[in-house]
Amino acid sequence: MLIIGFSSLIFATSIASDFGWFSIEVLALFAICLIALTAFYKQSLNSSTPLLRVQIFRYLPYTLSTASLLLVGFICLGLGFLIPNYAQLVSHTDAFTAGCLLLPGCIIGAMLAPISGRLLDKFGAQRPILLGNASILLSVICYSLYPGELSSLLFIVFYLFFAFGQGFSMGTIMTNGLSQLPEELNADGNAAMNTLLQLAGAVGTAVISTIVATAQAAEPTNIAHATMLGSRHGFFVLTVSAVLILCCSLKVFALIKKKNPAHA
Repeated sequence: MLIIGFSSLIFATSIASDFGWFSIEVLALFAICLIALTAFYKQSLNSSTPLLRVQIFRYLPYTLSTASLLLVGFICLGLGFLIPNYAQLVSHTDAFTAGCLLLPGCIIGAMLAPISGRLLDKFGAQRPILLGNASILLSVICYSLYPGELSSLLFIVFYLFFAFGQGFSMGTIMTNGLSQLPEELNADGNAAMNTLLQLAGAVGTAVISTIVATAQAAEPTNIAHATMLGSRHGFFVLTVSAVLILCCSLKVFALIKKKNPAHA
């Protein structure tokens, strides 16, 4: 059931550019996804040896942390699609240069991961997570609102903001979310987070590529302009996702504060 649900979701987002988001084919796939995941959830609740103990999602701080993590993954893979394609089709850079635009940010993100762990140990989860969330939001806002054609330098600079935020927030969000579960559910929580993170990346690529492809199909005689327009729509979707990340994180810390005022 899990495979059917996830496959239907990815396939639906992939074909939406050809059939339309509200076409019978796409809606049917979304319905299959919903039915399959609901069946999996009920089966897991009634099984003595479930594949995944779905009771983990009854802990709201964990569920919201998982949502934040998935949205970061969604944005990461979305940017990973948008930036090289924009650079090649709009700015007409070569494939090697377009691919290298992400490299400085990836290096910075990898370097910041252990630093965020130290901040977590010293100050708790709230500061690094909210700092990371704000940096991610700043990055996608810059992409969305920049008025002209984005140059390679701007892509690198804006992506550095995202990488900074990702490096500070992803591992810390996961650690903080898992800490909200009883110890006996930690393995299930960790498995769910990692599995769903891969799904979020796949869906992110599918959704953003569909948005760009839809714009290109509407203006086939001017691919560069259509790609620029579709990319802006994609950046807007990522901006909304970044706002949701921040909202989820704020709600998580509000719930933790309510549950344990001493940690406020």
